[in-house]
Amino acid sequence: MNKELFENAVALIRGKLLQPIPGEDIEHFLKLFKKKFGDHLLAVLHYGSFLSDITRKEDSFRDFFVVVDSFLELKGFSQMDKLLSTFLPPNLYYYDEVVDGTRYVCKYNVITIYDFNTYTSFYPPDNYLLGRFSKRMALLYYRDEKVIDEIATGMARSAFFTGEKSFFTIVRPVTVEEWIMNALSFSYMAEERIEDFSVKSRELYLAAKEYYNKLYGGIILKNLEVEGVARYDYGTGLLFPAMSREEFINRKKEIEEYLRISRVRTRLRWPKMILTVDKWVDQLLWKLERVHGIKLDISPWERKIILITGWRYYFILKKKGKVK
Repeated sequence: MNKELFENAVALIRGKLLQPIPGEDIEHFLKLFKKKFGDHLLAVLHYGSFLSDITRKEDSFRDFFVVVDSFLELKGFSQMDKLLSTFLPPNLYYYDEVVDGTRYVCKYNVITIYDFNTYTSFYPPDNYLLGRFSKRMALLYYRDEKVIDEIATGMARSAFFTGEKSFFTIVRPVTVEEWIMNALSFSYMAEERIEDFSVKSRELYLAAKEYYNKLYGGIILKNLEVEGVARYDYGTGLLFPAMSREEFINRKKEIEEYLRISRVRTRLRWPKMILTVDKWVDQLLWKLERVHGIKLDISPWERKIILITGWRYYFILKKKGKVK
């Protein structure tokens, strides 16, 4: 990795993080997090579809990452929550409250700074977190300058990782734009999603096109060229591997194995989410009806043992191609 290019990426990401995000409700959520996490709160990051008019839907709500210095020392969380925080981070929660006649809804992920650095390293255990941190985010709160630098550096590592590794999932020469959208899809390649992630990644790209073109199309692509991974052909306008076919195939197999492990680890997060996220099943059913127009009625007894009964619905939807 080229040190100068990496530092340029950190600076670009840092600048984007600090751009203001409009919304009268943001102050409510910040007060909520400051009260809930107290002195342990390091940073609050906003991500997801609500960041842009292009990706935002009528029923979208805000998504956050809350970074803390320690989960085990937090007050107001059960011993079960604290135990779960040590297993496949983050802990995911759903907030839905009406305050003074206004409804506030969000999902927020809680992660320690240690786990943030581990899962956004150059050797992450899986792609669940780094795929998210490789995309555009907004830093709504930070304790000090050290935290900003740490967050921006972790996000730069994530972007460099996804930019390179996703290149080996491509089956033909592609344009730079296609490669960028493929990189934005990297986090979804190990997940079961109701939405078509190719559509999702295109929307994300269009929502912050200038940013992604500078970060991926400029800085990270240059690094891939320097490292002998990719070659841009000015005649065709396409990206080609800059290595032998044998080496490309070997690297491709490594990434396929990494994604296989990531899929397993992602599925292992499902039971945890059921325990921490209020109305987890209802949210999935709502998304299924919104995206595909399919309405499922799950009986109360099935909901009680959804980890067992839910597989029947999963395989039905998988067979119909409604889960990617």
